Amino acid sequence: DKDAHVIELEITMTAESETGVEVEDQTGTTVDDGPVTYQDAILFYDETRLHGADYADDYLAIFGFNGKKGIDVATVNALFIYLQDLLDDGQSDLMDFVDGTSDD
Repeated sequence: DKDAHVIELEITMTAESETGVEVEDQTGTTVDDGPVTYQDAILFYDETRLHGADYADDYLAIFGFNGKKGIDVATVNALFIYLQDLLDDGQSDLMDFVDGTSDD
Protein backbone atom coordinates (compact mmCIF):
# COMPACT_ATOMS: atom_id res chain seq x y z
CA ASP A 1 0.00 0.00 0.00
CA LYS A 2 1.93 3.02 -1.27
CA ASP A 3 -0.16 5.55 0.64
CA ALA A 4 0.28 3.92 4.05
CA HIS A 5 3.82 2.71 3.30
CA VAL A 6 3.10 -0.89 4.23
CA ILE A 7 4.04 -4.19 2.64
CA GLU A 8 2.17 -7.39 3.39
CA LEU A 9 3.96 -10.68 2.76
CA GLU A 10 1.40 -13.48 2.55
CA ILE A 11 2.37 -17.06 3.36
CA THR A 12 0.23 -19.94 2.11
CA MET A 13 0.79 -23.61 2.93
CA THR A 14 -1.29 -26.41 1.49
CA ALA A 15 -1.38 -30.05 2.57
CA GLU A 16 -3.47 -32.99 1.46
CA SER A 17 -5.61 -34.33 4.30
CA GLU A 18 -5.88 -38.05 4.90
CA THR A 19 -9.20 -39.69 4.13
CA GLY A 20 -11.30 -39.89 7.27
CA VAL A 21 -9.50 -37.06 9.08
CA GLU A 22 -11.87 -34.15 9.48
CA VAL A 23 -10.45 -30.61 9.72
CA GLU A 24 -12.55 -27.55 10.51
CA ASP A 25 -11.33 -24.08 9.53
CA GLN A 26 -11.98 -20.76 11.29
CA THR A 27 -15.19 -20.20 9.33
CA GLY A 28 -16.60 -23.59 10.38
CA THR A 29 -16.11 -25.21 6.98
CA THR A 30 -15.18 -28.89 7.30
CA VAL A 31 -12.70 -30.63 5.02
CA ASP A 32 -12.66 -34.40 5.32
CA ASP A 33 -10.77 -35.24 2.13
CA GLY A 34 -8.59 -33.08 -0.07
CA PRO A 35 -6.38 -30.04 0.34
CA VAL A 36 -6.20 -28.04 3.55
CA THR A 37 -4.81 -24.52 3.21
CA TYR A 38 -3.24 -22.37 5.92
CA GLN A 39 -2.68 -18.67 5.26
CA ASP A 40 -1.05 -15.97 7.33
CA ALA A 41 0.85 -12.77 6.65
CA ILE A 42 3.76 -10.66 7.83
CA LEU A 43 3.41 -6.87 7.88
CA PHE A 44 6.18 -4.37 7.19
CA TYR A 45 5.09 -0.87 8.15
CA ASP A 46 6.46 2.66 8.26
CA GLU A 47 6.78 3.55 11.95
CA THR A 48 6.46 7.23 11.08
CA ARG A 49 2.95 6.64 9.64
CA LEU A 50 1.44 3.73 11.57
CA HIS A 51 1.40 2.33 15.09
CA GLY A 52 2.27 -1.32 14.40
CA ALA A 53 0.94 -2.65 17.70
CA ASP A 54 -2.57 -1.79 16.48
CA TYR A 55 -2.19 -4.50 13.81
CA ALA A 56 -0.19 -7.13 15.72
CA ASP A 57 -3.17 -9.44 16.32
CA ASP A 58 -3.91 -9.59 12.59
CA TYR A 59 -0.46 -10.79 11.50
CA LEU A 60 1.97 -13.60 12.19
CA ALA A 61 4.67 -10.98 12.75
CA ILE A 62 5.11 -7.25 12.24
CA PHE A 63 8.31 -5.38 11.37
CA GLY A 64 8.62 -1.63 11.54
CA PHE A 65 10.96 0.51 9.52
CA ASN A 66 11.77 4.18 9.77
CA GLY A 67 10.31 6.01 6.78
CA LYS A 68 12.79 6.87 4.07
CA LYS A 69 15.68 5.31 6.01
CA GLY A 70 14.25 1.89 5.21
CA ILE A 71 14.72 -1.34 7.08
CA ASP A 72 17.96 -2.52 8.68
CA VAL A 73 19.93 -5.22 6.86
CA ALA A 74 20.15 -7.19 10.11
CA THR A 75 16.34 -7.22 10.34
CA VAL A 76 16.02 -8.50 6.77
CA ASN A 77 18.63 -11.21 7.41
CA ALA A 78 16.85 -12.28 10.59
CA LEU A 79 13.55 -12.34 8.70
CA PHE A 80 14.89 -14.77 6.10
CA ILE A 81 16.18 -17.08 8.84
CA TYR A 82 12.79 -16.83 10.58
CA LEU A 83 10.93 -17.51 7.32
CA GLN A 84 12.97 -20.62 6.58
CA ASP A 85 12.30 -22.01 10.08
CA LEU A 86 8.63 -21.06 9.80
CA LEU A 87 8.20 -22.77 6.45
CA ASP A 88 10.11 -25.91 7.47
CA ASP A 89 8.39 -26.34 10.83
CA GLY A 90 5.02 -25.02 9.68
CA GLN A 91 4.71 -27.39 6.72
CA SER A 92 5.71 -30.34 8.91
CA ASP A 93 3.23 -29.32 11.64
CA LEU A 94 0.47 -28.83 9.07
CA MET A 95 1.12 -32.29 7.61
CA ASP A 96 0.97 -33.84 11.11
CA PHE A 97 -2.25 -31.96 11.78
CA VAL A 98 -4.06 -33.10 8.64
CA ASP A 99 -2.90 -36.73 8.71
CA GLY A 100 -4.29 -37.28 12.21
CA THR A 101 -0.95 -37.87 13.99
CA SER A 102 -1.00 -34.61 15.95
CA ASP A 103 -2.60 -34.29 19.38
CA ASP A 104 -3.81 -30.76 18.49
